[in-house]
Amino acid sequence: MTPVSLRSICAVLLFALTAEGATYYVSNSGSDSNDGLSPGAPWATLGKVSAASLQVSDQVLFQKGGTWSGSFTPSASSVTYGTYGTVSAKAIIQNTHIYVYGANNIFDGLTLAGAAWFDCWGNNNTFQNCLFDNVLPSEDGVWTIRDGVSGTTVRFCTVALSINSGGAIFNFMGGGNCPGTKWYGCIMRLGNLEQIAVGVSTLNTAGTDYNCYLAPYGGEPYFNYGHMGYYAGYGWTDQGMDANSILADPLWVNPAGSDYTLQSSSPCKDTSGGVPVTPSPDIAGNTRPQGSAADMGCYEYGSGGGSPPVITSS
Repeated sequence: MTPVSLRSICAVLLFALTAEGATYYVSNSGSDSNDGLSPGAPWATLGKVSAASLQVSDQVLFQKGGTWSGSFTPSASSVTYGTYGTVSAKAIIQNTHIYVYGANNIFDGLTLAGAAWFDCWGNNNTFQNCLFDNVLPSEDGVWTIRDGVSGTTVRFCTVALSINSGGAIFNFMGGGNCPGTKWYGCIMRLGNLEQIAVGVSTLNTAGTDYNCYLAPYGGEPYFNYGHMGYYAGYGWTDQGMDANSILADPLWVNPAGSDYTLQSSSPCKDTSGGVPVTPSPDIAGNTRPQGSAADMGCYEYGSGGGSPPVITSS
């Protein structure tokens, strides 16, 4: 047997600990002087999260039932930002311009409200199970994606733009060459201009499908690409996008009361069988899927109990 040095053993153990990553907790009842490494000693603010020296495979979990605002600039890479605590509550980030400078991150189960939106500067970031509650972002998109940023994935999110918003769901800035951007399994209520996306110069959104779009005034969602306009039901699908998507009222239970769960007769139930990845559980901890296929949006109809998140990045 070949002898193994103590140094080699320590190196293997150190790699294993590093690969697993640390979990940090954030709560309105916490303190930024805490180490954040347990629910009993959580951090308190978005500023503390932004300033932290996060490492690959770390997790930052916001306590459900809490609300945060202020500067938020996730600059680390390969970090998961999620939630913990009471299943039925929400972890809300409101009136916050979120600058996502890092790459390969996952944002899972967060709720954005008011003038809040993601500004994507890093590559290959994934947003899943997120809820946008009557948002009115100050820029022209819930996701602002900077020129040259690639691989942004949005899946199983529920987006309710304020009908007073003149913006789009996606705003491609500075040239609009953002290869690999895709969204699937989502429900999206558009603003008063009924725009899905604006500013795209290069159409690289293969994989965009199985979505539900709701235009607040009964019109047809609009997609601006290369100074040309396409409607979801005419021209847009001719580009190979949204072949299995629907234009319909998702039949939320009570959107005016911030309840975006699905009614039993919702056309969004059991409709996302062809997506590449189905993250489980949903935003409320329900196992996905409950029926023959996953439902569109961040809420799966029915209840199957919570289970640990399945984090993937396809």
